[in-house]
Amino acid sequence: MSKKPDFIGTRVRQIRRSKGWTLDTASRQCGVSAVMLGKIERGEASPTIQTLWKLATGFRVPLTTLIEPEPRAIELATPDQTNAIEEEKGAMMACPLFAYDPIQNYEMFWIRFAPGCRHASSAHDQGVVELVSVIAGTLQIELPERTVIVHPGEAARFSADVEHTYENIGDTDCEVYDQIFY
Repeated sequence: MSKKPDFIGTRVRQIRRSKGWTLDTASRQCGVSAVMLGKIERGEASPTIQTLWKLATGFRVPLTTLIEPEPRAIELATPDQTNAIEEEKGAMMACPLFAYDPIQNYEMFWIRFAPGCRHASSAHDQGVVELVSVIAGTLQIELPERTVIVHPGEAARFSADVEHTYENIGDTDCEVYDQIFY
């Protein structure tokens, strides 16, 4: 097992303490139990992506703030599976490419969806926009008011402050770049 839970736990504790919050206060703000927060901070639990999003939303920080070191002046990004977040029993893998950039209010992920994978994402903060570019496969994005199908070489931009769902409707892996603008 990698040291990812320890790194995430350390980062969660740093953020919580910088706000002067107790575990109970953080629990109320983030919608994650105080017991689970304590386990995450001690590196005893590896949070799911849904839990990470709840923490990021509650702390009002970008997701990559919890899982990546500070950005460098220049860097080449490749999907690093050692920092991957897996969901849907391994059918979805998200790898941070660029951690949150406070000047651009931006972060970027490479995501792979196995055939048939369906992943629901909770609403992000008001004003957050996602830009999803499909590299391979076919991705369906469902929003409350509209559903779109995105093919290789195409991209979709949408307000991510509503619940949204991604689904690989093809019979091969679907790979995307997901850029999040805060």
